[in-house]
Amino acid sequence: MHLASHTYYSLRYGTLSPRQLVEAAQARGVETLALTDVNNTSAAGEFVRLCREAGIRPLLGIDFFRDGQRLYTGLARNADGFCALNRFLSVHSIQGRPLPTLASEWDWNPAEVAFIYPRLVKPIERFAGYEYLGVRPEHVHRLFSSPVRHHPDRLIAFSPVTFLDEEGWELHRLLRAIDLNTLLSKLQPTDHAPKTELFHPPAVLRDFYKLYPRLLENAGRLAESCEIELETGLHINRQTFTGSREGDYKLLEKLTLEGFKRRFPECSVAPDTESFRYRGQCSVGSKQLAVGRSDATRKPPHPSPDADSYRHGASPSSKGPRGLTNPTPSTLNSKLSTLHPTPYTRLHRELEVIREMDFCAYFLITWDIVRYAQSAGYHHVGRGSGANSLVAYCLGITDVDPLELDLYFERFINRNRPSPPDFDIDFSWDERDDVTDYIFKRYGWEYTALLATYSTFQFNAAVREVGKVFGLPKEEIDNFADELLRKMGTEDVRYWKREQGGRLLRSEEEPNRRHLPSDIHAQVLRFAKRLHGFPNHLSIHAGGVLISERPIFYHTALQMMPKGFPITHFDMHHAEDLGFHKFDVLSQRGLGHIKDAVDLIKLNQGKAVDIHDVAAIKKDERVRAQLRSGHCIGCFYIESPAMRGLLKKLRCDTYHHLVAASSIIRPGVAQSGMMKEYIRRFHAPNSFDYLHPVFKEHLGETFGVMVYQEDVMKIVHHFAGLGLDESDMLRRLMSGKKRQGDQFELLKRKYFDNCRRLGHPDALAKEVWRQIESFAGYSFCKAHSASYAVESFQSLYLKTYYPLEFMVAVINNFGGFYRTEYYFHEARMAGATIHAPCVNNSQYLTSLRNKDIYVGFIHLNGLERQTAAKIVHQRTVGGPFRSLADFISRVDIGASQLELLIRIGAFRFTGLSKGALLWEKNAVFNPREKFEASGLLFPDPHENYELPPLEEGPYDQAFDEIELLGFPLCSPFELLADASWAAEGITAADLSRSLGRYVTMIGYYVCRKDVRTVKKELMHFGTWLDRDGHFFDTVHFPNFIKNAPFRGRGIYRIEGRVVEEFGFCSLEVVKMEKLPFRKDERYGG
Repeated sequence: MHLASHTYYSLRYGTLSPRQLVEAAQARGVETLALTDVNNTSAAGEFVRLCREAGIRPLLGIDFFRDGQRLYTGLARNADGFCALNRFLSVHSIQGRPLPTLASEWDWNPAEVAFIYPRLVKPIERFAGYEYLGVRPEHVHRLFSSPVRHHPDRLIAFSPVTFLDEEGWELHRLLRAIDLNTLLSKLQPTDHAPKTELFHPPAVLRDFYKLYPRLLENAGRLAESCEIELETGLHINRQTFTGSREGDYKLLEKLTLEGFKRRFPECSVAPDTESFRYRGQCSVGSKQLAVGRSDATRKPPHPSPDADSYRHGASPSSKGPRGLTNPTPSTLNSKLSTLHPTPYTRLHRELEVIREMDFCAYFLITWDIVRYAQSAGYHHVGRGSGANSLVAYCLGITDVDPLELDLYFERFINRNRPSPPDFDIDFSWDERDDVTDYIFKRYGWEYTALLATYSTFQFNAAVREVGKVFGLPKEEIDNFADELLRKMGTEDVRYWKREQGGRLLRSEEEPNRRHLPSDIHAQVLRFAKRLHGFPNHLSIHAGGVLISERPIFYHTALQMMPKGFPITHFDMHHAEDLGFHKFDVLSQRGLGHIKDAVDLIKLNQGKAVDIHDVAAIKKDERVRAQLRSGHCIGCFYIESPAMRGLLKKLRCDTYHHLVAASSIIRPGVAQSGMMKEYIRRFHAPNSFDYLHPVFKEHLGETFGVMVYQEDVMKIVHHFAGLGLDESDMLRRLMSGKKRQGDQFELLKRKYFDNCRRLGHPDALAKEVWRQIESFAGYSFCKAHSASYAVESFQSLYLKTYYPLEFMVAVINNFGGFYRTEYYFHEARMAGATIHAPCVNNSQYLTSLRNKDIYVGFIHLNGLERQTAAKIVHQRTVGGPFRSLADFISRVDIGASQLELLIRIGAFRFTGLSKGALLWEKNAVFNPREKFEASGLLFPDPHENYELPPLEEGPYDQAFDEIELLGFPLCSPFELLADASWAAEGITAADLSRSLGRYVTMIGYYVCRKDVRTVKKELMHFGTWLDRDGHFFDTVHFPNFIKNAPFRGRGIYRIEGRVVEEFGFCSLEVVKMEKLPFRKDERYGG
């Protein structure tokens, strides 16, 4: 009877996956098994499911450890007991308190839990009715002389399971050494489990305890008293927002209708017709057809079995309500009598499905989160498949009009979709935590938690950790791991350093014993392979928030994280299996760019910018021209070299084109060859034939290429007549790993049956099916791209009209595609004057005054944030600093910090050279004196001295900037050893006039992308700045890489042939050499 067992979710302790543990139990004929992971409940749901499948009765509990030692093992007698154990562990984690030595120090209900102690921690006479002393098999013989034998009712057989064999024990010891950060040879017996924590079959256990069978009987009775059943299903989520389902629906209906009037104020119905009357242009779509083509009313070109019912707003596969009354058309008719039938039907259908599937509370909670953010002045972006919903658009959760873009609600929610929906809501990176805090306070800490994610041992990290506990020197480990990465061709390349030419060679050869330096290296490799993929520790999911109906402890324990919010012990996949739908409260830097730029415009120019007038921004000709140029540095999602090239190739200047570009840039589309095919068809729209009129009608805007997931749904629905919910289900099955399931086969058969019924030739039906299968794997959610495109347009607007404010906002939010240096370069190209940090002008972050940009103290390597804060504070309260002596008298600063400021030129207002300032520092700065930030009432007398001439070289400041900021504020071409080199060759502006020619270009390295050819050979795509400050691109094929290698950052002479693809020019590199900078003469060299 095993009342304690561990999976590898006993982090850095267990050695078995949940499946391996259950399979081992099944192989040994075990009928009942308790999972008691160490301070963890990650595997609870998976364990219960696997046990049910294997015919094993599951029990749940927790092994409570403190400082690596088992205190007691808690077993849940029922769901309330599991909740109590989880609460107990969570409270101590959240409050930062150590677990108590005795479980009885907590108030327990004996009907809910039982505890097993591994040793006699108090007199056995004082054991409560729910407390037992566990007797291990190897300790049975001690009972003969122990007084505890007189209390047989408190003794219990206790044989924990941690590993299966000797190698498993060695792996366990290795994990403990990693956890304790010590050598294997220094592990003490108390640091790890004994060898006896094997999975003994029942017959072996009976033999162990044959002298004291009562211990096994007690274990059996305890096990019989435990019955665990974890709740699963959507009902475990918060069920209502208002307190009742009916109240939720009424509120959702009211908010949706009010939102519709705000979103579509131009639309109304004429008294004598059912057509739109336009006052200007209806914002439902750029054409009247955009409304008329809504998926709720569009008729397939061939009659489908359920087309008639679908046109009336009912889902083709509607199975009726689930215990709720469907909203009747009359309910909405009185409120929507002035609306066009198409949006009316769409709204009615969405609300019907939302109510039927019990998602009213989910929508209202999301609306509540967004409403709080708006009240706090926070900007948000609602993206993902949630943007397919007209209800979400009307509620203000998203800013994507699904009617304008022909988006299908069924992509987000449908009756056949097994997984719950989730909204992705982005906030600025510095506002997201406040929104999260609101959710916890609004819905209660007992019901709210962030999702966890499992940080696992990657192969290279496993090699290093194992090598370290085996005692190998760091340099030897690094060399060994590097060689393994090269030979094994692993894709785990986080160790690889981009700027130093990573070893990405592909090889099928896996190192074997004869290739390894020693037996120790062979063991390192062996255990690293075993360790690869093991959970290492819990981390925070990117933004998933759960809100439960019952206290969250019925489902999981919680762990407090440094950010101040607790996380569940399970990840999103386990949460989905249980039935949780998550609220994704995410963060991104792009929204910070927009928010800060708007604030800077107000501060610097006194103008208020309405960045939410997206309709006007999308039509702005200057913004469209900026997009078409591809000059989008700093703009969200469209600033990368690849995107810049794509925008030029597509001559992209509309919202719809940008949505498509944002999708086809993704790796799956590009690798399939369909990105190039899309571009080709864009430039030659009459050069191809559509497979069928359905393709032309529904994929016309993407030239017959299924760019979006919604495109796959369209073809399945309109070509084969499957319902939209069935179409989405088929798409999901095709893009996943369940193509062989019964459901997939059923839908596939229905597809071909419908095709025959609609008169499609078999050959055509098979070709369409082949294309659907091909596209489903890499197609992208259109609503997601559309949401990003809105934010891209907002960024473009700010860059077009307010480039300096926008670039400063980008600089201050960090996180862009490029290094900070290139955003300062963009600002300079836009007319700004860039100033090095200055104690009289700079803030902690970079600041802007008119057209003067002062680099923020944050960019000065080695300057402490506290020092920067003191400088700004003293300047605010006491005015500008008058001299170095005045500065030293007012700011409490260390000698090294002061020297940094002098070297970067932060005291240039004094008119003194850096050498003179360093001399003065030695005269007036006395760090041993007690500092008082009061300034000088009278000048402090000090010895007058006369300095010899201390002249600075013309490039000393630039080299100081490279050392202290990481880049020069002047043009890097000024630093070339030979000034004439900068004038060599052509510039980016000359590329289009040099097609086919072999040319020379001088370029300042920006970045590069490394890719593999079909032959697995390494090639590069480079991005550079020319002497005029403009970007250009290079292609480096494998056969020229050895003769033209990258040698880090700097300026290169590049030779090659100019090529052009769909109007985008680049240079195919044949030869390349790095050019030297001038000699650094700061130190007399």
